[in-house]
Amino acid sequence: MSHGRRRADSRAHLTSQFEANLAREAARPELGDGRALFIGDSHTELWGAPSTAGYWSQSGSIIPDSSNVGVSGATCWDVRSWLPDALAQLRPTLVVVTCGVIDLNPPTSLKPQKSFEDFDVVYRLVAESGARLLTFSTVPSSTYTASVLAACSTYNSLVLELASAQSAHSPAP
Repeated sequence: MSHGRRRADSRAHLTSQFEANLAREAARPELGDGRALFIGDSHTELWGAPSTAGYWSQSGSIIPDSSNVGVSGATCWDVRSWLPDALAQLRPTLVVVTCGVIDLNPPTSLKPQKSFEDFDVVYRLVAESGARLLTFSTVPSSTYTASVLAACSTYNSLVLELASAQSAHSPAP
C-alpha cells in the first residue's frame, strides 16, 4: 500500500472520529449557542484521558458549556476541513485550536509554511464566524529530531506573527 493511500485511509478514519465527536457534542441538550469549542489534535482530544489527570474535566469547570471535538492525529488541514461543520452546528463564541505538531513530524513532515497556510485558513474561518480564537504553540518534545524542533519553532513564529498582526487591528474584548 502506498504512503498516499495509507494517509487517505487514515484521514477517513480521523474524519469519522471527528464526525462522531461532533454528533456527540451537538446532541448535548445542556449546551446552547455561545459555548467554547476545543478542536485539534491529541493535545485537545486527550485533555480528559486518565493519563492527563483529568485536564479536560478540569477545563470544563474553567470554561463551562464547552465542547471538545479533538482527534488524535489531526493535522491543521484536518482542522481546516472540519471547522465549518463544527462552527455551524455548535455556534461557539470561543474556539480553542491545537494543531501543527502532526503536520511537522514524520511521516507527514510538512514544511512549516504549508502547515501555517492551513492554520491561517482556520484563523480566518473562526474570525468570519464572529468567534474569538485561542491557540497553543506546538509542543517541543525530547523525542523530536533537530529538524522537527526547528520546524516547530518556525511554525510557532509564524502563528505568533499572525496573532501579533491581528491583535494590533482588533479592539479589546
